[in-house]
Amino acid sequence: MSVDAAPFQLGDVGGVGPAVLCLHGLTGTPYEVRQPAEALAERGFACLGPELPGHGTSPEVLAATSRSAWLEAVLGAFDRLAATHARVYAVGLSLGGLLTLALCQRRPVQGSVVLAAPLELSRAVRWAVPLLAPAIRSIPKTSDIVDDAARARHPGYRRMPLAAVRELMRLQREVERGLDRIESPLRLIYSRADRTVRLEDAERILRQVSSPDPEVITLDRSGHVLPVDLERERVTKEVVDFLYSFVRGRTLMAELPGAAVKRLLTSHGGGLRSSGSAVELAVAAAEGYIARLAQEASASAQRDKRKTIMDTDIQRAKEALGG
Repeated sequence: MSVDAAPFQLGDVGGVGPAVLCLHGLTGTPYEVRQPAEALAERGFACLGPELPGHGTSPEVLAATSRSAWLEAVLGAFDRLAATHARVYAVGLSLGGLLTLALCQRRPVQGSVVLAAPLELSRAVRWAVPLLAPAIRSIPKTSDIVDDAARARHPGYRRMPLAAVRELMRLQREVERGLDRIESPLRLIYSRADRTVRLEDAERILRQVSSPDPEVITLDRSGHVLPVDLERERVTKEVVDFLYSFVRGRTLMAELPGAAVKRLLTSHGGGLRSSGSAVELAVAAAEGYIARLAQEASASAQRDKRKTIMDTDIQRAKEALGG
């Protein structure tokens, strides 16, 4: 059975509604995060699933790719979404989860779901990779997926470049040093059956971030590639429920300014630039304008009420005087 491993855009990417940046893992493809993205798109989110640098080509290309190239690609994808979408969220698996944490340290992400992000590899790997990487370019790789059928159809490289693992380890250290700078809402999903990432990594993240009420969801049966393994339906539900909680209950009054701003920017073409800051300022101005209209309407209603009372009092006085 073939699967779609290509980068994806789902929903109204380039619109003004909520958007989600979806990031895959090391040696993987956007397919790894496509199922939760499709479910999010059904709820009205615009979802962008880019292919990280060094992927979709060959292990040799990945071996020559730096962690800065991964991060720059993620920041660029976020900025693309933020240029029009007022609220941008993120979902990342493994390396994608680590990059999601790095993104939260550098951009105003509205909320994130981090799936099995490795904060630190095992001691044996940390010791062996720096020694072996100069001499051994790559080693055979089998995806850590418990579901046999899912593992058989899973796309991605069949070899792991050790130079890429070394870059991952360097990124891990950089991300952990800045965990306390993460203040946006955060949900972690890890599995006890994961042979690649330890559950303790989730606890370390929880202890160090400054997010309001961060929480870890613990699975029992899935391997490392959570969105495609045995508990994929639950993973999708947890992702959708968490991110949808930020847009559920938003009133038409709150959504109207963004749509109005989009029409304004479109109608004026080159006269206005649809940068993220311009949209945010315009949305704020529109919301302020609508709030003032509501206040004026309330004041008008109060004046009408006082006038009605006064008219009633005058009529009663006339009646009392025999008028």
